[in-house]
Amino acid sequence: MAKANVCFKNIFIFFNTFFAVVGVVLIALTALGQLNSYEQLQNRMTGIVIMYIVGFAMVALASLGAYGAQKNSRCCLIVFLICMGIGTGLLLRAAVPVALAHSEVLSQVEGGLRRTVPLDEAPADNQWLAEEVQQRWNCCGVFTGYQDWGQKIPDSCLCTATDELEDNKCVETSSTSSSWMEFEERRYLDERSRKLVYSQPCGPKFMEYVETVYNIMLGILFGLAALALLGAIMSFVLIVQMRAPVITTPPIFMVNSQPPKYSELFNQD
Repeated sequence: MAKANVCFKNIFIFFNTFFAVVGVVLIALTALGQLNSYEQLQNRMTGIVIMYIVGFAMVALASLGAYGAQKNSRCCLIVFLICMGIGTGLLLRAAVPVALAHSEVLSQVEGGLRRTVPLDEAPADNQWLAEEVQQRWNCCGVFTGYQDWGQKIPDSCLCTATDELEDNKCVETSSTSSSWMEFEERRYLDERSRKLVYSQPCGPKFMEYVETVYNIMLGILFGLAALALLGAIMSFVLIVQMRAPVITTPPIFMVNSQPPKYSELFNQD
């Protein structure tokens, strides 16, 4: 069996090392995200399991490819080539529809946010998530502002003393009490009317965040597909190099049945 080009083989081994590192990073990021947001990710276990499977598969395939190149094993490289070809097809099949549905997904997310208004009548989970976002991003409401909370503006909308010094970051709430409101509700609104709340709504920031995450996900899918395709091409080249026969030049022996020249001189005498 012929041996592959040493330089190309080293490049292929380096590629598989990088591929394995990407898989380890993917596993680590998935585990880190799961530890930091365990409660919120309970309903997304399918996606987490898929990320783990992809990460471990990348490490296993990279190890197989590097071993096949190091040991000049055509069998390992053929298995690596088949797996990389299948992986490229699956990744492209997932990435292309996601890219085509970009605008539709963002529209659905925006529509879902608008349906949560008024927030004071939304489910408790939605209210908790909204307050978490407001505390983290210093905003209030969805798309309108503090008015999205109706009659009960939470403390997460209130500006801090530092924020009040910045221009256009805070706005004073206006009382919306009417004759049909109960006394406790009027007192609550009057108390909040003397407060400053964040003027910027959270909806636009959340949409920017969703679009950024969406684009990152697309980049990961297409990037992994490109790496898988490159690995398949490189393994195919190595297999072809190993299959090529080694041409050696056999030694040439001169066979002459005629007697040497000196015998002819001897006979003439």
